[in-house]
Amino acid sequence: STQSYMGEVWVCLCLVMAKAESREGPPTTCLRHRKAPLAPDFRRLVLAVSMILEDAVTKTPPAKDKEFFEEGDDLTDLFREDAHVKDKPEFFIADKDILLRMRQSPSVTVIRVFLEGLFQELNLCESALISALIYIHRLSVLKGKALHPYTWRPLVLVAVMLAHKMLEDVCSSNACFVDFYPVVNASELLQLELAFCSSLNFKCFVSSSIYEKYQAELMSLVEDP
Repeated sequence: STQSYMGEVWVCLCLVMAKAESREGPPTTCLRHRKAPLAPDFRRLVLAVSMILEDAVTKTPPAKDKEFFEEGDDLTDLFREDAHVKDKPEFFIADKDILLRMRQSPSVTVIRVFLEGLFQELNLCESALISALIYIHRLSVLKGKALHPYTWRPLVLVAVMLAHKMLEDVCSSNACFVDFYPVVNASELLQLELAFCSSLNFKCFVSSSIYEKYQAELMSLVEDP
């Protein structure tokens, strides 16, 4: 739709302005072969990020039945998987217990599989994962706890998508991310992207020094195999 297109244009303009804040930034070199095997160092990085995210998510107890659809803060409400899936009956046909699964805190393995699938399917670069984690940390500082058992996938997806757009001059469209994660449609993903950027006050630039600090700390969490 015209509204959706203009929304994406507006986001892109804001990201261009954010990119212009500095000429420095994380490395942007990526493999260009679609679905190329993930490098061992990148698998270590994914595991480290998965461990951090799992720890953040599990600090919140699973939602109770009577609370599952109740309102919370605006950002959490917007990113709830149950809110997006409850009006899409096709998901219940494929998995009648899908809402129960969304209530459960994810394991490190579940998060790792999600991240590896996302990065391999869309052929994203390592830098996007590190920048995405930095965005999530910034969000937690500005808005409080946002990672819950029922919000972590949409939040991580949008954080990675935003990082990818910041790092690449030619990047995957929102539709590619919807294809990977069809719990949200194109207009819903755009709404999540706008809310995420707004919550960060559009502070999307990551300096080289911050990036390198995160990279070193992440790689130190997981030993070489």
